[in-house]
Amino acid sequence: MSPIYHLVQLIALSLLCSAASPVRAASLGAVDQSFNPGQGADGMVTTIHLAADGSIYLIGEFLHFDGEGRTNFARLKHDGALDRQFQPQSVGSLSGAPVTTQANGLALLGSPSKPLRLLPDGSIDESFHFNRFLYPRFDNAVNAV
Repeated sequence: MSPIYHLVQLIALSLLCSAASPVRAASLGAVDQSFNPGQGADGMVTTIHLAADGSIYLIGEFLHFDGEGRTNFARLKHDGALDRQFQPQSVGSLSGAPVTTQANGLALLGSPSKPLRLLPDGSIDESFHFNRFLYPRFDNAVNAV
């Protein structure tokens, strides 16, 4: 059995993120068969974030999710299907990187060099400059957002 890396609970549902594929469990612990992530990731998923709108952000050490290219970062719909409208740019190794969402639904990502904000399509929001005057570049990875 694969180790479980993250557990996110919202009301009566839980998301379990094991090595390659998330699973949603009902309140009694039974696997929710309506949640279908397809083939899942071709590598380890290390971070999971459940957004207020029900979308699910996954970060890890993978190149594909459900057979489609998604280097280290993917967004799923509430039913577990890969969100094909979300095409994130590659920003390097993200294993264990934090991700959260703002009230406006935009994702904040801790990248290897600086915090990034992503637009709904997964592209980097170039207008977001976190402490750009004080810290134009961080010396280490961003570990929390």
